[in-house]
Amino acid sequence: CLFSDVYMAIGVKGRTCEVEVSFGAACGSTDKVAGTYDAGGSSPAAVEETDGPHQEEETVHSFVFNQVQGRIAPMLVMAPDETLSQPYVMINVYSTGWMSGRRRVGYCLRKLEEFPMYEPGNPSKPRFFPL
Repeated sequence: CLFSDVYMAIGVKGRTCEVEVSFGAACGSTDKVAGTYDAGGSSPAAVEETDGPHQEEETVHSFVFNQVQGRIAPMLVMAPDETLSQPYVMINVYSTGWMSGRRRVGYCLRKLEEFPMYEPGNPSKPRFFPL
């Protein structure tokens, strides 16, 4: 079984974000979540205007997934023991804009051997993957 949870996606531009994990023909995805405009978690309405000179500032979008939204259903997959014959684990990030449909904005490929084996009662620590 391949277990995966998503906690956060930072730097994705768009109104909503969805993360998809696939391994061979098996595929699972998170729920779509709405984003905030900075990594601190404040909403767009919480950003205050200043009276000083107006400066263009690029905002960093962040999407925080809760336990239900970020949980990807376990994928029951079989893979050969030979690591060279195993397919890659593919992580895709999709976003939707205000006037656009779903589009892929990032991805990464990882070998299955990079992920630790699951031990019941001993969860692994979260990992960060740059896309």
